[in-house]
Amino acid sequence: RKGTSQPPQPAGVGLYFKTDEQGRYYVEMVLENTSAAATGVVKYADVLELVQNESVVGKTLSQLRQMILGPPGTYVNLSFLREMDMDSFRFDVDLLRGDPRAYGGNAAP
Repeated sequence: RKGTSQPPQPAGVGLYFKTDEQGRYYVEMVLENTSAAATGVVKYADVLELVQNESVVGKTLSQLRQMILGPPGTYVNLSFLREMDMDSFRFDVDLLRGDPRAYGGNAAP
């Protein structure tokens, strides 16, 4: 029947997050065959600070999920803090929601 197709399920970018003792969200795992893995930018223990320029501080995991998920084939901007021994730096990355192989890309132009 025409017109009865379901909208696509919201898709993520291939990152699992956990909270640290300070309540910050950090990358627990980067899943294979996702844009997060394909870009090679996001690493274990990177701290997520912003999604689409909106702070994740005080958000529940469910709220964080809703901020990141979206239509497959669209991009979401994530801002991270990477802490190293004596230094730290912030970086942004645009990640494709869904399987990057299905959309012929892995990072925003």
